[in-house]
Amino acid sequence: MLIDRTHKPWFFGSALVLISAASAYWAMEKQSIHGPTGGSVLGLIFGIAGSLLMIFAALLAVRKRLPTWRVGSAQFWLRGHLWLGTLGFVLILFHAGFHWGGLLENLLWISFGLVVVTGFAGVALQQVIPRLLTTRVPLETMVAQIPFLSRTMQFRADQLVAKQAGVLDVDYESLKPFAEEVLKQQRVLKRESDFPKELAKVYANVPLPEADAKKPTAPAAAVETPPAAKAAGGESAVSASTNPNALPAAEPAGEQPAAATPEKKLSPLEQMQAKLAAAKATSVDKTAETHKPLTVEKSAAVEPAATDKPAPPAVKKPSPVVKPTVEKPVAATPKAPVKTAAPVPPALLAELRDFHIRVVRPFLSNGRSPQHRLDDDITARRVFAQLRSDLPAELHDSLHKLEDLCDERRQFNTQLRLHRWLHWWLILHIPPSIAMLVLFVAHVIVSLRVVPFGG
Repeated sequence: MLIDRTHKPWFFGSALVLISAASAYWAMEKQSIHGPTGGSVLGLIFGIAGSLLMIFAALLAVRKRLPTWRVGSAQFWLRGHLWLGTLGFVLILFHAGFHWGGLLENLLWISFGLVVVTGFAGVALQQVIPRLLTTRVPLETMVAQIPFLSRTMQFRADQLVAKQAGVLDVDYESLKPFAEEVLKQQRVLKRESDFPKELAKVYANVPLPEADAKKPTAPAAAVETPPAAKAAGGESAVSASTNPNALPAAEPAGEQPAAATPEKKLSPLEQMQAKLAAAKATSVDKTAETHKPLTVEKSAAVEPAATDKPAPPAVKKPSPVVKPTVEKPVAATPKAPVKTAAPVPPALLAELRDFHIRVVRPFLSNGRSPQHRLDDDITARRVFAQLRSDLPAELHDSLHKLEDLCDERRQFNTQLRLHRWLHWWLILHIPPSIAMLVLFVAHVIVSLRVVPFGG
């Protein structure tokens, strides 16, 4: 819980109550000869008020176990636990008149003092540790996820080293679920049989599944055209669909024209009448055509007839003389020879593989390396710098990635350590609190003479 501006009302309210109680205690001390005592009226008021504040502070534990309890927010109870608990301690001091009592009262004082001291220590740690987490642990994550992330980092490091130096002869059974999660994130598992194949690229002695038998594929059956598929008008649709290069089928024939009847011979008079009727019809058609507007097609046909003059012969322009250009010979530049990287000696690959198995893998798994070679930043930098000087440049990229993984694991170690400091102070705070409550009840019973002691 951070002390911020939201604590201002609690601070001023507690300060006001404290000033009022201190003024009343000072006035009572001036009036009485022996000063205020726990049995006086003002002493009882201080004792009852301090006891109620102690009970309120103790109810925070009940509130945490009942998150659905709708009596104030969690922040309200935390602030009240801090400020009212501190105020209750001061009121109990006024109640006792700053005097020691019997054995029971002395034990109550000691337990109450431990509760207050450990409580202030917890508040101080909660102000400092979150800032340390921000500065020293940039890759902060959920504490419950650290074991899972550590094992996935171990498999990623195994992948990296196996790609450069060959498969690793180590125990991989405990890494299988974490390896499967990493491979799913890398999207390399297309089917179930791919998982052991990917493991075999990293670890030695991985049993591979039997190869799937290839099933022979049957050739596609040829589509036959039925003999009766031709219709009266052309070929069937089946043959047309199977043969795209075939000519389109002929249109179905329409109705056959009727047989021509022999013409009837006309008399000379009837022939004259027919000629006159035909002449009248042609004259009517000509007059109708003269009054109709010309269409585009007809006007285009009329224009060449109207302008039937011979066109002048076109004068051909002489084509420009093109001078032949002679290309200048360009000297061919010799190609630079392609540099092929020399293979890394097997002894150096074995050195990288051995360093990874002996030092890096245990550190990524549990956060502890042999001889503490990777536990702190300075020593780890020296170790990797020495490796870079011993190994060729082709392996420096892999070393850099391994160093990043180790740095991430060190941040997880720092987060776990700070997280323990952030919460382990409660081990020193809760037992004295329970003892204080028990002694408080006993003190109340003894003070009120509820239980008879002695004869």
